[in-house]
Amino acid sequence: MSRKRATARINREDPTPQAPLHAPTPRAVLQELFDLLEEYAPAWYTEELHNRAQAALLSKDRNRP
Repeated sequence: MSRKRATARINREDPTPQAPLHAPTPRAVLQELFDLLEEYAPAWYTEELHNRAQAALLSKDRNRP
């Protein structure tokens, strides 16, 4: 699966991160965070938290908190 990621650019002379050209959607950010959690699986990332994150990604109602 090919997916573009919006990443901050860092200039070696000025290490202040610059904003990406196009701001990512909240859904895209949630997906990226979910992917990182799945890949690194920190000790505190329980099955309950996995299920909550997965449910949020699968939710069709984007306006719910």
